[in-house]
Amino acid sequence: MLHRSAPATPLGCFARAYGLLLAGFAHFTLASYLQLLELTALTFPFAPFDRLPLPVLPAPAMTALRRALVGCGAGLAVGVAPRPCLLAAAPLLIYFIQIDRTLYNNHCVPHPSC
Repeated sequence: MLHRSAPATPLGCFARAYGLLLAGFAHFTLASYLQLLELTALTFPFAPFDRLPLPVLPAPAMTALRRALVGCGAGLAVGVAPRPCLLAAAPLLIYFIQIDRTLYNNHCVPHPSC
């Protein structure tokens, strides 16, 4: 199964579509989300989530990370260095997802009786 040849076209189409979605997410959705980030509060005091989220970087650094993610998505969509683009985009996406405080706020609200 591993040694049979397979067409690369479907994988190439998937990678380009993923790159377009990644660039669109970073350019449109993430820009407005970063403006609202400081209005939420973390209320999930259970391990190991009590140590999350990681510190939010200053605004210029967050803008630079968002632009790097847009660049990774655009590079993947165009087909320029897809592996380095994916390797660079993975930690950026993980960072942006873990600073999303709504993930923690929506799953647990501590009650005084607990």
